[in-house]
Amino acid sequence: MLELPTELVQEIMGNLAYNRPTLMSSALVSPTFRDVCQQMLFVELTFPSILFCDQILLGARILPILKASPRIVSYIQSVSISDGPILQRNYRPVAASRLADDSDFAEVLNLLSLQGRVKNISFSDLRWSKLPSTTRNTICVLCRSRSIQTASIRTSPFQLTGLFGQSLKHLTISLSVSEFCSLLASSPLETATPPSQLQSLHISLCNFPGQSTLTNIVNFLLDPAATIGIHGLRDLYIKRGPMIGGGSDMYDPDAVKRLMSACGSSVETFAFEAHGNPIQQAALDLSLLTNLRKVSICWSDTGRIQGFVQIIEAVPLETPLEILHIHHATLQSYDPVEPIAESWANLDNACARLHEHGHLAKVVFDFPMPYVTALVAQDARDAIANALPRLRGLGILDLWVEAGDLRYDPMPPIKFLSH
Repeated sequence: MLELPTELVQEIMGNLAYNRPTLMSSALVSPTFRDVCQQMLFVELTFPSILFCDQILLGARILPILKASPRIVSYIQSVSISDGPILQRNYRPVAASRLADDSDFAEVLNLLSLQGRVKNISFSDLRWSKLPSTTRNTICVLCRSRSIQTASIRTSPFQLTGLFGQSLKHLTISLSVSEFCSLLASSPLETATPPSQLQSLHISLCNFPGQSTLTNIVNFLLDPAATIGIHGLRDLYIKRGPMIGGGSDMYDPDAVKRLMSACGSSVETFAFEAHGNPIQQAALDLSLLTNLRKVSICWSDTGRIQGFVQIIEAVPLETPLEILHIHHATLQSYDPVEPIAESWANLDNACARLHEHGHLAKVVFDFPMPYVTALVAQDARDAIANALPRLRGLGILDLWVEAGDLRYDPMPPIKFLSH
């Protein structure tokens, strides 16, 4: 067979990136095809949650492959680890952790640590206290690899963030079920040194009973013993989920303020999303972010425009704020302006002031109206545009009103932090 240049093979196989069966078949064509296809097939290693007792353990499946073809280990750049309850075929749980029974899992992670090519790592539903000490130790070693740049802690103990070394740049903490959110005293963590130097931090919480609050997480992040550096943070994203059950409110204005203050001189992009009304002056004091360039705020409580006026009026003119994005999650179908016309006028003036005397170059309003007709959405768009005459006259207003799948502008809303 005529051997093609590797670059051409890469371009051809790139068109099949999401067709795994074809990639697997193509790997058998020649050594050149094999290497290119294996690089694509093994760029990410996933240990998904296994539900049933008679399913083959992932460590037992992957370890022989890695030992037979050592080069494959060097292709792996992302590792996703998920755990969960084990079920019998009658769907009744019989154990607390599947990974705890996977004796080959630790050896697989050890091979990845020795190679040192993993850049991204994700934990989901990780029951840390149930894992054997050998497995916990290999996870710690992998997390401290100098190659790790991005980490995601989802429905797992947030204290795992202290494991990562100085190469970590991007961190996501997403908690939703209290059962997974705390470490037992019997399984302490030895944090990494020197500390990581984060560039972006995403925190997403839902208010379940007994769940760790934002205060707990902020206390941990700001504790010097946790070895997590946030003083050079550039992107900060905080999402508050819905109030569910009888849990205490995890949205503590003081915790938000302390977090913003700790990294205020470095943050350039700040995004805040809340279910309900996020407007509390102590929590969203943008004057703490002295180098702020982009801000995105999302809320779903009707009639809270006045709160945004307070936020914008508090921004000093010397702040290099260039883009302001305001998103309302559930705009009502009745006239969105008339009941609060004065608040809209004040917001119009506050934004115009930052443009004329500061650095503000774009104001984006994003209002989805999924349960109305296109005509109603267009009327709402016109009403809001008429309520912001100064921004419209200055040419810095972008307004999006969505009805179902229809939009009235050629571009989607600005999304500062995609994750």
